Amino acid sequence: MPFPERLPWHAPQWTRVERMRAGGRMPHALLLSGPRGVGKTWFARRLAAALLCLDPRGCAPCGACQACHWMEAEAHPDLLVLRPQEANAPIRVEAVRELIGFVELTRSTEAFKVALVLEAERMNASAANSLLKTLEEPTPGTVLLLVTAAPSRLPATVRSRCQGLRFPAVGAEAGKRWLQTRLGREAVEAAPAHELRHPLRVMETLEDPPWGRRPVVLQALADAVAGRVGVLQASTDLEGLAPELVLEWMVEWASALVRMRLGGAARPDDAGIRQPLASLGRAIPLQGLWVLYDALLELRKAQLGGLNEQLFRERLVLDWVRAASEGCSR
Repeated sequence: MPFPERLPWHAPQWTRVERMRAGGRMPHALLLSGPRGVGKTWFARRLAAALLCLDPRGCAPCGACQACHWMEAEAHPDLLVLRPQEANAPIRVEAVRELIGFVELTRSTEAFKVALVLEAERMNASAANSLLKTLEEPTPGTVLLLVTAAPSRLPATVRSRCQGLRFPAVGAEAGKRWLQTRLGREAVEAAPAHELRHPLRVMETLEDPPWGRRPVVLQALADAVAGRVGVLQASTDLEGLAPELVLEWMVEWASALVRMRLGGAARPDDAGIRQPLASLGRAIPLQGLWVLYDALLELRKAQLGGLNEQLFRERLVLDWVRAASEGCSR
């Protein structure tokens, strides 16, 4: 994906970067942060192409110069992309040392040299510490683009040496319109509204959409809370789903239950979850719901790279069971 399109909801971020570049204030390191599925990597790749372009139009690559041809072939000598080599694997110090060696090399053109670090929160402590000197004493003409869905997992020393660029969740209607132009109305119609706020994630999962399993997961929680099944058995209904996605569902459900207990409407996204949601609402006291909701939000802040997914699934189910059985004693 050498030249990703410019996503319509990224207008504020592009405006900010264009002003910095036009004013000669392009930072040596940008930290692109926000939830998964909002297009941070698309933005970073397009920005990298613009920085490497020999005849850019503001922050847009021309598409015709030698640098753009290299980008199209994914063979630009002044671009390094660093990412975890395996799912749930850390970025190790050896990979960061390779990045450091790369930025110290002479540039091939008069444009920038760019290092793109995807899932930057996966850097282990040694890797993050190794990057500090490069962030403190940047090589002239080099820009580091760090992309993360979990900035809090990066050391404060790394965050403080980068210019922050925040990408919030997309408006559901904006996400829906964009997805419909790419995939057609019918393909997008079944996606719940909260999923549309992460349109790139929807694109990744559309061939086997996970939202059809929402009622199964919620029923498993209701059964565990009611004591009909054990925590281990209930957690098996979460297998094969991205931990981030399950956590988003649970935040949504806990929020809906709090609203219900306070006299508001639950606003479920599909009829299949109404009965188990009502069952959970009767079983969990309000204080337990508040404690559960806070715990889920803290988990969402911490993010989930490098975790043991089986233990995490069990922990999520256990949190719901404890909310019902312990209430305010947790």
